[in-house]
Amino acid sequence: IYLGRYNWKGLQGEGDDEDFDGQMDEVRVWKVARSQQEVIENIGKKLTGSEPGLFALWSFDDGTARDLTPNGHDGVLAGNGQIVEAQRPAPDPTLLVKETVLQLDGNTGYAEMPALALNGNTMTITAWVKGDGNQRNTAHILGARGAGNDVFGLHMDGSGSELRYCWLA
Repeated sequence: IYLGRYNWKGLQGEGDDEDFDGQMDEVRVWKVARSQQEVIENIGKKLTGSEPGLFALWSFDDGTARDLTPNGHDGVLAGNGQIVEAQRPAPDPTLLVKETVLQLDGNTGYAEMPALALNGNTMTITAWVKGDGNQRNTAHILGARGAGNDVFGLHMDGSGSELRYCWLA
């Protein structure tokens, strides 16, 4: 699984999608379907990693891409991917707080995590994401490639105005 990298990058004939240029934090993968209300209730809340149904959580608070769940999906930073202090919205959207976030440059920076064996076809992905640059093409926030053509991803369109999701099997 990649955070901030196009998961087909480097393969011949795979289009010109881009890596993500910006910041992300609190990347959460749930192995259950979460309702809109559940997602809204947890925006801005710091999770511990032991919440029921939570399969992976990368908060970057300790300066690494360590998974806070007991599932051990610890990641590594690559290229110019780095953990930095940044301002992001607090639970009260009129306030800003300082947090440690994953900073990606849209060129060589990304984080790579182990494959997620979700063993099912239901999941929910949530994250705080802020684009920094003008992407010319689709920018990949999260992407994974499984066996064969099994692929899922979360990406921003070239205008930066639409968030899109795909799951192909």
